[in-house]
Amino acid sequence: MSREQDLLAAFVEFAGTFVADYDIVEFLHRPAERCVELLDASEAGIMLADGDGTLHYVASSSERMHLIELFELQHNQGPCLDAYRTGVAVHSGMAADASSRWPDFDRHARDVGFQSVSAAPMRLRTDVIGALNLFSTTPELRAARTSKSLRRSSTSPRSASSKNALFTRDTSSWPNFRRRSNRVS
Repeated sequence: MSREQDLLAAFVEFAGTFVADYDIVEFLHRPAERCVELLDASEAGIMLADGDGTLHYVASSSERMHLIELFELQHNQGPCLDAYRTGVAVHSGMAADASSRWPDFDRHARDVGFQSVSAAPMRLRTDVIGALNLFSTTPELRAARTSKSLRRSSTSPRSASSKNALFTRDTSSWPNFRRRSNRVS
C-alpha cells in the first residue's frame, strides 16, 4: 500500500469505530500513534473542541507531546490553535517564523527537542471539530507531502459516517466535544 493509502485507511479505521461502547479519549490515542508512523513525525497530538469552541487536549503519542499540547492551551498560542481557529494547515520550522508567531511556544518546543511542526484542522464535513499536531525532532517534517496528505484525509467524506455518528449517537459518557463551524462571523 502507498503512504497515502495507509493514511486514508487509518482515517477510515478511525471513523469506523464510532459505534457503541467506544471510549473516545482512549481511542484517539491510536490515530495519534498511526500519524507518527505514517507521516514520519516524531510525535502527534489531538485536540477537540467543546460546545463553546474551546479546544481541549484529548490524545497524544507520548507524554512529551501531551505536555506540549497542554503548554499550547495554557499559553493560548501554537500551531494547533492556529490550525483550529483558521481552518488551515500550519507548517513551521523552529526558526524566525515560529518565534514571531508563537514566542513562548517556540522557546518551549525547542527546549524539549522539537525542530519543526505541522498542524491540521480536523473536520467533520465542513465543520472544524479540532486539530492534529505533528512535531518532529528534525528541521523539516516533509511539510509539502504531509500537508497534501492531511488535507485529503481531514476533508475526506469518508472521515465520518454518513449519519454524522460522532455527534448523533449517545455521547453522555464522553467529554462534551462538539463541532464548531468554520465560518467567520
